[in-house]
Order: sequence, then structure tokens, then C-alpha cells
Amino acid sequence: MVAVGTAIADGPPHRSRRALLTHRAPPSGSGVETDLKIEVLIEGAAFGNPGRKVRGEFSLNGVRYRLAVTDPIVESKYLAGNDGTYDVGNAILCISLGEPYKGYAKGYAYKLIAGVIVPSDS
Repeated sequence: MVAVGTAIADGPPHRSRRALLTHRAPPSGSGVETDLKIEVLIEGAAFGNPGRKVRGEFSLNGVRYRLAVTDPIVESKYLAGNDGTYDVGNAILCISLGEPYKGYAKGYAYKLIAGVIVPSDS
């Protein structure tokens, strides 16, 4: 019920409109593609750290990202294979912010790829 004389706006208030622009994802099939490449390598070999890492590299809006992959299924799949770069192509990524680092970069948190979904062609 609306009181007589109440103005009806064409859209949401300014704050809600801004929230829509910063919190919503583009519709499926809107042309946003990730060009995902997965890289498996020993990053710290020169520093005596032989641990292998899985990283994902992609670009979005002209910015290139190279982030650690923590998706357990993807990580175990690529760690089971050889070191190298694997072209995954279009994928849906869940980007997350890790816990604040406790090592040399104490207090800093880093972006990571927490989930990878590769759409099927069927």
C-alpha cells in the first residue's frame, strides 16, 4: 500500500544501485572468459624449498592475474602430473582472500583461486 502523494522512483535508491554494480556477476554467456592456464612448478627450488605449487593464470578486464590454486580437486589432479603449464581455457573461478600471512609478509592477505569449474561442452 502506498500513501496518496508518495513519489514512486524508476529505480532503486543510489546506494542500492551502487551495490548492484559492485556485487553482481555478469549473466551467463555474457562473453566474460577466463583463458585459464594452470602451472605446476617448484617455485622455491633456488631457496632450498622443493615443494611444488599449483598456480592459475588468467586475465580479466585487461588485468593479468597469477594466483595460488587451493581447490583440492584441481590441486591434486595437477600435482599428480608433471611440472608444466596446462591450457584449461574457459572456466568459472571462485576467487577468495586467504588468511592474513604469518611469515615474512606478516599481516598481508593474498587472493587465491579457491574453486575452478570447467563447463562441459554437452
